[in-house]
Amino acid sequence: MEPDTRLQPLAGIQPKSLVKAFLRQQWFLICLASMLVVGFFFSRSLAILTEWAALRNAILFSVLFVMALPVATEEIGRALRSPWAALYASLINIAFLPMTAWAFSFSMDQFLGDGLVIAAAVPCTLASAAVWTRRAGGNDSVAIFVTLITNALCFLITPFWLWLTMKGENTSTTIDVQALILKLGLLVVLPMVLAQIARQFRTVGSWSTRNKVPLSTLAQIGILTMVTIGAAKMGNKFAEGEASFSFGEVAVVLFAVNAIHLSALFFGFWTAKALGFGRKEQIAIGIAGSQKTLMVGLNTAVEINRSILPMLLFHICQLVFDTIIADRWKKKDLGNTD
Repeated sequence: MEPDTRLQPLAGIQPKSLVKAFLRQQWFLICLASMLVVGFFFSRSLAILTEWAALRNAILFSVLFVMALPVATEEIGRALRSPWAALYASLINIAFLPMTAWAFSFSMDQFLGDGLVIAAAVPCTLASAAVWTRRAGGNDSVAIFVTLITNALCFLITPFWLWLTMKGENTSTTIDVQALILKLGLLVVLPMVLAQIARQFRTVGSWSTRNKVPLSTLAQIGILTMVTIGAAKMGNKFAEGEASFSFGEVAVVLFAVNAIHLSALFFGFWTAKALGFGRKEQIAIGIAGSQKTLMVGLNTAVEINRSILPMLLFHICQLVFDTIIADRWKKKDLGNTD
């Protein structure tokens, strides 16, 4: 059984220790907010990075390779023996979320609305879906399979939703679908395939399994770099008068990303129960079916000149709320076994 990692209000703990524990657990979110501020307010100095497409592509490829490398092939085989839960969660992820986001996007301007659709149209995150499913007491093999299915299909699914939702009379809304399909295939699908091929070499597979934490930290550094580039891109659009939004509009986006994520999470969980899936599969379907990957969303938004704010808020909110929900589900299951 995994140890309970929740902070407990124990007597005698020094405030400095609590601060260290908080920083150790929340360093990524703190750095995420910091890089967003740095990128936005120093956008002029970072302008050269926003135009360097090769750098963005290299970061995306490298991060996804590093994130896929620790995924054990055995986990995939175990999930394949009973794929229905993963297939149902994948359907929620690639259909329910984009449709819901599209409906919400009509309440926003194009810059933010398109960014919201992008956030919902990208695949499930490789980084946290299995971790949060495991934390909640769910079937993490199902979550891993969902991440592989949605990422493997994203070169078709994401361009389809963007083509469907962003075409219009204004030529600025059009996107090069064929180019996007090719790019996502090369930058998302290919590194995952290569990572699994590399794992077939015993030394590589053993090393990557032992070094999950350092590899995850390396991937998070890559994500933070992409956040900085995306924030600089957004800051330059503001400086040039090409984009603007009020605090009220930000509040609308914040409400929308939470409504989209939580509706998908509980829709998946409750309907999975109605369909006869077991408790562990219900949890996996709810969590993996509702999570989205920050890295692909950021790169796509920057690539087609849309706002990264919805993707950032979606990612932050899914981490916060899924932590709370996972702990409650785990506590409920532990209570039922007493």
